[in-house]
Amino acid sequence: MDDAFTLLRHAADLLPEGARAENGVTLEDVRDYERHQEWELVLDLLMEIGNEYSVPLGFWSLLTDAARQMMLEHSVRWCEWRAWEVQHGAIRARLSLLRAEEGGRRTAFSGQVASREVVYGFHPFRGFRTGSGCRLRT
Repeated sequence: MDDAFTLLRHAADLLPEGARAENGVTLEDVRDYERHQEWELVLDLLMEIGNEYSVPLGFWSLLTDAARQMMLEHSVRWCEWRAWEVQHGAIRARLSLLRAEEGGRRTAFSGQVASREVVYGFHPFRGFRTGSGCRLRT
């Protein structure tokens, strides 16, 4: 079995040239961090970029194995989840608020506001998964 660093390099090779995350991180940034041996950061950035593209199952499998070798259990679970979604399908929606100039709110919310968990997806055996990693059973 290859070491985690080789697995991360192979995963990066599966991304399309010019791939970038929503926050602007590019594949070239990933390769730069590889040269500096910032492996945990490389994993995180590959996960972010992978979330933006339709990547093959092998991409998430490589990241899962690398995260497992690096003993990053939260990342292992996320990559397994994304691999499951690639295999079985998923519907994703990106929600955003309008800026004030575009007709959004111009004042703060009044009163006490409690934030609610964002539900990221549904797994038929595990229930819903939220942003904090909690699972909500149906």
